[in-house]
Amino acid sequence: MTPHEGTQDRRAAAGETGEVRIVIAGGGTGGHLTPALALARELVSRPRPARVTLIGGDRGPDRDVYGGSGLPFRILSAPRVERARWWRNAVLPARRLVAELDPHVVVGTGGYASAPPVLAAALAGRTVVLQEQNSRPGLATRFLARWADLACVQFESAAEELSGKTVVELTGSPIAPQVPEASPFAG
Repeated sequence: MTPHEGTQDRRAAAGETGEVRIVIAGGGTGGHLTPALALARELVSRPRPARVTLIGGDRGPDRDVYGGSGLPFRILSAPRVERARWWRNAVLPARRLVAELDPHVVVGTGGYASAPPVLAAALAGRTVVLQEQNSRPGLATRFLARWADLACVQFESAAEELSGKTVVELTGSPIAPQVPEASPFAG
């Protein structure tokens, strides 16, 4: 199955129930967590809100940041990224998690925590969207682009680097509200 096959069926099913389920996976640093939170907050604040679940990793500030957001989140235990043996990067637990959450769309915002859920979603035939806020896509985004239905980028240079791997749109980056002082990202 190609990434685009089945997309219309999932969109129709979401329209029937009125509920769109979205998983946003990313983490490890604020550069991946902040866009994930901004996007999630926007999606749940719309007149027809989506049911959003955030997925982060067990290293870094993911648990604290997502836990303080008030949004549903899950923490996925992932070993260090092994480039030669990518299948060891928590893909099996991620496949179980994707099956349990049953999302219509999975969005990857980068970082080691995004790779297993996004790859699991692609293998399950889910719609995959990548969000890249850097001028040069990171390792996870470059790796996952071949399985994505769409990559949303902030910079033309990122679009050029990902073109040929997936459909790329220059969309800008999600804008986060002011970071609370208690946040690990506050200065």
